[in-house]
Amino acid sequence: MSRLFLGLGRITVLIAVVLAVISVFVLKDESASAAVGEVMVQTGQRVAAPPADSRYISSGVGRTLVTSPPDWDPVVLDEIRQLTFETESRALLLFRGDDLVFEHVPEGRGPFPVASISKAIKALAVARLVDEGKISFDDRLSDTIVAWQHDARRDVKVRDLLSHTSGLSSSLGSMVGAPGGIPGYHLGAYDVVSGVVAAKAGTPFVQFVDEHLLKPAGGQGLVWSRLQDGEANSASATVDDLAVLGQLVRHGGFAKGGEVLRARTLDEMMRPHGQIARGFGMGWFMQYATDNALQWDIVEARGGSGHMVTIVPSTQALLVRIQGQGSNTGVPERFHALLRRL
Repeated sequence: MSRLFLGLGRITVLIAVVLAVISVFVLKDESASAAVGEVMVQTGQRVAAPPADSRYISSGVGRTLVTSPPDWDPVVLDEIRQLTFETESRALLLFRGDDLVFEHVPEGRGPFPVASISKAIKALAVARLVDEGKISFDDRLSDTIVAWQHDARRDVKVRDLLSHTSGLSSSLGSMVGAPGGIPGYHLGAYDVVSGVVAAKAGTPFVQFVDEHLLKPAGGQGLVWSRLQDGEANSASATVDDLAVLGQLVRHGGFAKGGEVLRARTLDEMMRPHGQIARGFGMGWFMQYATDNALQWDIVEARGGSGHMVTIVPSTQALLVRIQGQGSNTGVPERFHALLRRL
């Protein structure tokens, strides 16, 4: 009998040892899970731990995230951040390639009215029609706008209007110069673009932009104000949708879902037009480092005095900015100078 109890005692000790070992592994696993669970965003969604060179900075008016790319100058990056605060930018995103480097959204992500950046969006819509074979940059607008068929406006081409070389008067009712001549920024010329796009596409302009351009590129959708004749005039957009369009241009028409615009179509748009071939592309503008520079180094969509979708191919930088409430005179040029130094 004593031997039986001795055997049972040994079994009990063995079971206790096994249970102790199991508990160690369970506690270790729970500890590891807790460590992973500490890496959380405010929504409570578990995310991967940020890289070692990431840091969060509180600006007092919103959250900013800074990640320093190894090939960018951190001093210049800090100057961009400081300029963002100094100029009271309502929103700003800075990317290196597809990676978000700096984010400042104290008033949320929008949508914000983007003024003449709407022109760049309309030009991209025309580019999509070109790729679909429904229009050509060399088509005459009078083929669609009947009222222009009986006077000097009959010879204005699509490329002339998009590049601000149409020669149209401010009222669009007459000509003050030859089409394709000297560029001159025309505030109202793009008012006719939405009607032309709708006529050629066979679908409402706003629907065409969302379904054939923005959403295929990965965006969500734009809000458009209307003219008295019902045509879409000026857009409101989130900073994320502006970034989607900027990345589309930077990638030569490609998005994650595939080709949205053909590279050769974008190449034709992103070059200077007119007799003074400097600065004015089709809906987008070329910026030069100096007055004597022969080649542009920045391509940009600009609205108001400080809304920006700015691409710097040499540094793979994309900046999206919604201007502040104060003076924005000279502010885009200050950002350009910093982006060139990254």
